[in-house]
Parts: sequence; C-alpha cells; structure tokens
Amino acid sequence: MKHFIFSLFIILLSFPAFAADKQSTFDRVMESGTIRCGYGLWAPALIRDPNTGEFSGIFYDYVEELGKLLNLKIEWAVEVNLATYLEDLNAGKFDLECSGGWPNAFRGKFVDYTTPIFFTPVFLYGRADETRFNSDINQANNPDIRFSVMDGETSEQIKRQRFPLASEIAVPPSNPMSELLDQVRYKKADLIAIDSMEAIAYMREHTGAIKKISDKPLRITENNMTVPAGEDRFRHMLDIATRQLLNDGVIEQILKKYNVSEDEALRVLPPYQKQQD
Repeated sequence: MKHFIFSLFIILLSFPAFAADKQSTFDRVMESGTIRCGYGLWAPALIRDPNTGEFSGIFYDYVEELGKLLNLKIEWAVEVNLATYLEDLNAGKFDLECSGGWPNAFRGKFVDYTTPIFFTPVFLYGRADETRFNSDINQANNPDIRFSVMDGETSEQIKRQRFPLASEIAVPPSNPMSELLDQVRYKKADLIAIDSMEAIAYMREHTGAIKKISDKPLRITENNMTVPAGEDRFRHMLDIATRQLLNDGVIEQILKKYNVSEDEALRVLPPYQKQQD
C-alpha cells in the first residue's frame, strides 16, 4: 500500500510538469524569434518561382512587413494541404497560416482569424463561349451541369449551397488552384465558383479561355490569416500590427504593386472614414 501511495504521489506531482510542457504559440514565437508560416499557392496572393523557389505576392509582402514591425523572422515553412491544414495548425506543425485564411462558419469552429487586409468577391466563371446562363444563373442548378470543385475548399461549399443539384468534378486539395480553372478551360467541367483575383490572373495568362458568368458575387470573403484556436494573445499581436499596416497605407501599396484593382480586392475602409460616411 505504501508503494502504491508513493507511486500515486509521484504521478500527481508529474501532472503540472506535463501541463507546463504545452507552450502557447505566442510564447514559442517570442522565444524563437520566428513565425513559422504554413501557406498555399494562389496568384497573386502567394507565388513561388519554380526555378528559384523565391516567394512573392500580396501575402508574402504583407507577412514580411508584419515581421519587420514585430522584429520577428518569417519562415515559410510548410506548404499546406487544404484537407488537413486546420488540424496541422492546431497541432503546432506551423504557427500561422499566412496566405489567406478565407474564414467561414465551419472553419470558425476550429480556428481563429486575424483582421482582414481586403475582401474577395467570388463569382461564377465559365468558358468564354458559354451562353446557357445569360438570362439566369440558377439554370446551372441542374444535374447536367458540371462544376469544377476542390475537396473541402470554398468552391465546393458554394457549389453545394447555391447549386446542390449540379454535378461535381473534383480536384484533390493537394493540387494547385489553377487546375480548377483548367477543368473548365478544357471542357472537363462547365462552371466554377472562384474569386475574381484568381480568375483574372488566370485570364491574363490564358486570354480568351474563360469569362465571368454572374454579375453579382456569390459570396464576399475576408482575406486574412488563420491562427490556432485559443491563441488570443498571438492573434491580438498580429491584429494590432495589421491595423498599423492598413492605417499607414502599406497594404494599399502592396495591392497596387501587384496591379490588384478594387473590383478584385475590396478595400478595408479605415474606421474614421466609416464614421464620416
């Protein structure tokens, strides 16, 4: 019995030590001086040169500017899988999703998001010669119409909410976003719900391949970064630095650098301007 009591005492003493081993993301980042970024590639938000491996793009410039303000190094550590990145983020495989979080109600149950730096309108796109939906896009809600979607991604969610009867031609979440548009271009699919920034970048590269079908956006989405659940101190730090970049005009300079129009990226108005309006 004495041995049992002594063993139980040792086990109980060990619990605080185990609890202390769980270090917050904020403390880990402050201790290391580095934010480890998880990222997905989608032009012009984040681009990686296939020859040099160098990064560029809106979110690359934004996050690097954050690092300068906070005196923290930015490590572009992990290219994420859209099917597992929420779990991977909460498991500590990287500190922050750094390429545009695209929050929605489902994801909000598992993670948090930073202050948005712009808003993205999502439209319906089809091939350049598409005429079937000129009078009414709701005609696309038909089993004979094929939507290009990515498993677990916004294109799939919008399609299932707005066009549940239509068919799906799915792309794995590990594939590049451009494949969604390739499926429409090469007639594997008829339509896709995708953000205008991605679509316009694709149309610049492939002139005459696709066009916008819907006049009004199907959804308007915040563009921000994804933070592990419960990491309020880390998120507040990033929010304050982001608001400084917005108020100082740095975000606007970055958007103009990549020739992103106000139709592609709806700007975040400063609070004082909202009050005046």
